[in-house]
Amino acid sequence: MMGVLWMFLCLSGVTGTTLMGLNKAGLPFRDRFEAVVVALPLGWGVLGYAVFVLGAAGGLFRPVFSVLLIGAFVISARLMLPMVAGLAMDFVKFIRNRRYDAVLVAVFLFAVFWVLAGVAAPPSGHDELCYHLTQPRNFVRAHAIYAVPYSVNVLWPYLTQMLFTLGLLLGGAGLAKAFHFILYLASAGAVAALLRRSSRPEAAFYGALIYLMMPAAMIQSAFAFVDNALACFILMGFFCMDVYLKDRKTGWAVLTGVFFGFAAATKLVGLFALPAAVLIYVVRTVRSRDKRGLLGGAAIMALWLCLAGGMWYLRSFVLTGNPVYPFYPELFGGSGFGDVTYVDAHARGTDFVSFLLLPWDLTMHPAWFGGEQVGPILLMFLPVCVLWVSVGRRAAYVLAAAVGMAVPWFVVDANVRFFYGGLAMACAAAGLAFFELSQIQAAVWRRLFKTLFLGVMVLEALLAAYHFWDEAALWRGADREVYADTRIRGYALSKKINALLGADAKILSSGENRIYYLDAPVVLEGDYWRMSRYPEGIDNAADLASRLEADGFTHLLVSSTEHSGEFSGSSGVWRAQRLAWDADAGRSFVEPCLKDRFEDVEYTLYRLKRPEDS
Repeated sequence: MMGVLWMFLCLSGVTGTTLMGLNKAGLPFRDRFEAVVVALPLGWGVLGYAVFVLGAAGGLFRPVFSVLLIGAFVISARLMLPMVAGLAMDFVKFIRNRRYDAVLVAVFLFAVFWVLAGVAAPPSGHDELCYHLTQPRNFVRAHAIYAVPYSVNVLWPYLTQMLFTLGLLLGGAGLAKAFHFILYLASAGAVAALLRRSSRPEAAFYGALIYLMMPAAMIQSAFAFVDNALACFILMGFFCMDVYLKDRKTGWAVLTGVFFGFAAATKLVGLFALPAAVLIYVVRTVRSRDKRGLLGGAAIMALWLCLAGGMWYLRSFVLTGNPVYPFYPELFGGSGFGDVTYVDAHARGTDFVSFLLLPWDLTMHPAWFGGEQVGPILLMFLPVCVLWVSVGRRAAYVLAAAVGMAVPWFVVDANVRFFYGGLAMACAAAGLAFFELSQIQAAVWRRLFKTLFLGVMVLEALLAAYHFWDEAALWRGADREVYADTRIRGYALSKKINALLGADAKILSSGENRIYYLDAPVVLEGDYWRMSRYPEGIDNAADLASRLEADGFTHLLVSSTEHSGEFSGSSGVWRAQRLAWDADAGRSFVEPCLKDRFEDVEYTLYRLKRPEDS
């Protein structure tokens, strides 16, 4: 319950104080919905930077942020309480006498029940256990934000991880995961805001719902990932830019730069939105009579983009000499490494025809793009924007943004979760297309389209139930320890290691990245290898053992996934795994102290012997 209270304070207090600032700046909003849609992600982005600044000063303590959040709530309560009541009344008025839309809302609420069960469950996703929650846990333990030694990912843009840090500090992992869930809802709000400026409220409703029910975004919202947050900031950047190009109010130019900066501060692939934004802006400027004014607006956007997002890249450059470490080392004096992709995302190819077939391939062949499902809705309704000219004109802005973001994504690393911003834009276009189809005069076709749409929504809601069935059992009283032991790789192992090791232990982990539940400091061997280049100059087991001891390691955790020929006795590569696999040399410097198994993966924890002892 405390986590719910803290989330309420973050939602109401931070959003409210941000809205007060926007009102003082004189920024014109169409209505209270648009005001809240802008204020929430803006306030949370600022909150993330507040966590970073206070954490960098060693101020990560619960009383500090308790005072800030409670103070923000007290200051803004008179504004937010009637604002929330008004939004509720607006929604009731919208949904009243719309039985079909009310059914859609019921289907969504059914899906949300299961998703929230996932939010409340113990963390289990690979990336959240590898670094999204692991590094914030390190920050909370140290009461400070710092560059964790031999960690590649801690050098990346970490704005959303600052919110996870606050969540762990105040309410634990469930609150940290809830930040990502709320930003998933905010992404749908941004889709609606985009469409409400150019179409009817019904189209905005359908576009937002399509994004909310997209399986990839919906399921991932239950994990402490950052991709829905990235989509939210990208959408808000394009929304504010669109409003600025129409209204020419300087405040919208500032917000455009800030939100695109937040996107770049969330993930490196947030930079993929910038070429599309620049191209759209240039085209609109060329067509405008006020070219000088728009050039001034572009300068304002660029300045605020750098202020809101550039710090993370400057930090990486200062620490490593590469602002986008570890990528593109050839451009930065060899700082970094070259394996920049995570999935084989070009099974069909990288030619122009393959690019044109992306809607089909994303739907029918999700394994080519990381395995996450986008569902059939986009494939069903996006062609309407091409075949129905008037619909295509109204959807031109969001389609241009989606296609513009798809190009660098497809060329560089076509993993579907790196493309949520572009998919959200496509959802906006699909929502507009479905709204137009739902209004055609032929009753038979109208009913057919509505039935198909509802059928897909129900199917996707059932997918949420299937995915989070075991997590929902925790709400019915199932044992959380049994769930974690049997469902979360590395959990039972971590408990055994925590019981075995003392406070002075330090683990080098090879082949197992899910280290969140381990109490001892852990370094991933892959990061240690790349960042220290420790095998260089080492050609025997004794030198390797001495090097590991010099860096403070006391134990080596090896997974059977690393048992390959590369580290066999015949290999000339003396990396840490070889101490485990080389029977002749390894036994002199390591001894097994724990063995465990999860499904088909075997683990062995070795104690590293001091070279002089052996």
